Amino acid sequence: LSFLKLVLLKLIAVLFYLFFKVSCNIFRTLPPSDSNEFDPEEDEPTLEASWPHLQLVYEFFIRFLESQEFQPSIAKKYIDQKFVLQLLELFDSEDPRERDYLKTVLHRIYGKFLGLRAFIRKQINNIFLRFVYETEHFNGVAELLEILGSIINGFALPLKAEHKQFLVKVLIPLHTVRSLSLFHAQLAYCIVQFLEKDPSLTEPVIRGLMKFWPKTCSQKEVMFLGELEEILDVIEPSQFVKIQEPLFKQIAKCVSSPHFQVAERALYYWNNEYIMSLIEENSNVILPIMFSSLYRISKEHWNPAIVALVYNVLKAFMEMNSTMFDELTATYKSDRQREKKKEKEREELWKKLEDLELKRGLRRDGIIPT
Repeated sequence: LSFLKLVLLKLIAVLFYLFFKVSCNIFRTLPPSDSNEFDPEEDEPTLEASWPHLQLVYEFFIRFLESQEFQPSIAKKYIDQKFVLQLLELFDSEDPRERDYLKTVLHRIYGKFLGLRAFIRKQINNIFLRFVYETEHFNGVAELLEILGSIINGFALPLKAEHKQFLVKVLIPLHTVRSLSLFHAQLAYCIVQFLEKDPSLTEPVIRGLMKFWPKTCSQKEVMFLGELEEILDVIEPSQFVKIQEPLFKQIAKCVSSPHFQVAERALYYWNNEYIMSLIEENSNVILPIMFSSLYRISKEHWNPAIVALVYNVLKAFMEMNSTMFDELTATYKSDRQREKKKEKEREELWKKLEDLELKRGLRRDGIIPT
């Protein structure tokens, strides 16, 4: 018994020394960016000068965590909430190599220390909220979202209220930041994972995207359209019916965009077989929403490639529901004739007013008799 106690004491001493050394080597104040106007999309990151040394420490620590002899029940004395907080702060490192190692370390800790899971999720939640509403600067958002994608995939059903709130209050607002392109793929993956777990979340997610839809940035619009297609690929028909009207009103606006990449990305939806099947099942609702935009673009858009895509979409609609298509065509032409007639009447009225004003001026100047 005394021998076992001695072995245990030695093991604890070794663990203390190991975690002390790991902490001393990796936990540090990160250097400030070279420029206060550092743009992660344009500027080169500042690589860690001591990376060869740090890499050895990370490699050793990861192998230790993955070892079959590793005992979380003993190590939890050292890998505590303070340790996790310091680890999360390092995700702001500009060096992508370090962030990649941190991602592996945090993922291993999340998997082995059940008592820290809720705390890790809460602290990631806090980092994202601070990023969205205060700083708009944190280098490790993509890596943290990658970890979350794996975590969400393992959520038990039914989803807890905490998880649903995280989706609506944190993940959806992440779409508003300027640097969205740096982590959009990982964010979209997390959103889709949630919807595959619980299809009833589809409506709040899509309405959230509509709320934050970019109005002046075509690059972000293309990203939103790509994410929407990923969502529609996994949507259930019963959920599609609930969101089809606001969704296709937004798609109609995108199709009408003068920016050809936005219009093109929206029109590509009709190349997706599953989306086409959903549209066909609900063509009586979707066709009236889309028709006027498509018909106008087919006559007026400056880009011939967009016009060709629009003709394909109109042809598909005509094959889906020829009766409604003919009715909408007749109504559209009738409305256009009325608009042209009103426009002509307005022009004639303005011309009469200009003539009257001209005559008054001439009379006032005595050029023609009153």
